[in-house]
Amino acid sequence: GSETLEITNRWHGPLLRGKLSVGQVQPGDTVWWHPDVIHGVESEHCGEHLSNVLYIPSAPMCPLNARCLRRQREAFEQGNAPPGFPNLRIERQSADFRSTEKNLSSLGRQQMGFDPFPPSALDDADGQLAKKEAMLAECNEILFADDRD
Repeated sequence: GSETLEITNRWHGPLLRGKLSVGQVQPGDTVWWHPDVIHGVESEHCGEHLSNVLYIPSAPMCPLNARCLRRQREAFEQGNAPPGFPNLRIERQSADFRSTEKNLSSLGRQQMGFDPFPPSALDDADGQLAKKEAMLAECNEILFADDRD
C-alpha cells in the first residue's frame, strides 16, 4: 500500500498557514476541493467512529484514467482503499458505513465504473465528436472487456 505524507511546520510551514478546516461533517457528507489545493485530515482522530474513506474519481475520461478507474472499482468491490492510498481495510471492518454497487445512483454507477459512459454525454462544441466517441468506446472497452468474454 501507499504511505501518507505528513505535513509538519518544519518542512511545510507556509502550506500549513493556507490550510483551512471545512468544519464538522456527518456520515454521508462529501467535501470537494481542487486537487492543487492543500488538503488533509486530522492527524489524530478523537471521534467515536472512523473518520474518513476516500474514493477519488478518475476524470477526465481517457484510456489512462479508465485503467485507473478499473482498479478503483475492483478495490471498491473488495472493500479496500483505492490505489494510491494506505489500505487500512476500514471499509471491510465497517459494514454500517460501507457503500456497495447496489446503493449507488445511476451517475455514481458510471463514476465508479459499474456502468458504461454513454455517447450521449459527449458534446460536439469543438467539432471533435468522432474523436471523442472513439476515445469513449476505448475507455468503455477497458472498463468492461471482461464482461464481454
